[in-house]
Amino acid sequence: MEKKNILIVEDEVLIAMTIRDTITTHGYNCAGLAISYEDAINLLKNDSTIDFVLLDVTISGVLTGIDIARKLNADYQIPFIYLTSYTDSNTINKLRNTKPVGYLPKPINDFALTTMLDLYFDELLEKNKEKVFNLKIGKNSYILNLELLLFFKVDHVYVEFYFSDGKKIMVRASLSTILDLLPTDNFIRINRSTVVNKLKITKKIGKKIFVGKSDFVASSNYIKNV
Repeated sequence: MEKKNILIVEDEVLIAMTIRDTITTHGYNCAGLAISYEDAINLLKNDSTIDFVLLDVTISGVLTGIDIARKLNADYQIPFIYLTSYTDSNTINKLRNTKPVGYLPKPINDFALTTMLDLYFDELLEKNKEKVFNLKIGKNSYILNLELLLFFKVDHVYVEFYFSDGKKIMVRASLSTILDLLPTDNFIRINRSTVVNKLKITKKIGKKIFVGKSDFVASSNYIKNV
């Protein structure tokens, strides 16, 4: 499985670095460290690969972790776990209203943290197993969410996959090899270098094909596929 990218929002630098070491040792990637609302939002705006957020409730500045949680729900749909020193019922009720995956009391227990992350991603993979395809090229494996896959195209000796959530995966293989391996006929070749998900085509004008925010020109040899 590809490594998941996790953003850590924690204003105590030593705690943030300890959490970073814990998750990276366990096999996750750290997408960055933020100490404030502004830091976190800047990282989210500039990195579309963030899969999960570890979110301290009390952070530097006027706005809190709860404000970040509301932003995550409204604009990014990225799951998160709260990290908090407060375990009173009033605080927990406020946290529940923002629909976190869970919360962990401070000081953070390493095993509890990594177990909660593992359980979340294992459950997500199970829910999406019909949507997710494990593409095996040689000794390498790539997890593709076919429901989110918009198109893929040749870039020199690589093929780049583009997804509706902004993610991109690069694989060293040919288009023909990948088309033979995919378990669905929803992907159609429109020219020598591009394959699109026909379920994601939003418009067609002559030979011009629109998929999401991208557009392509279908060649004469392949226009009949569309």
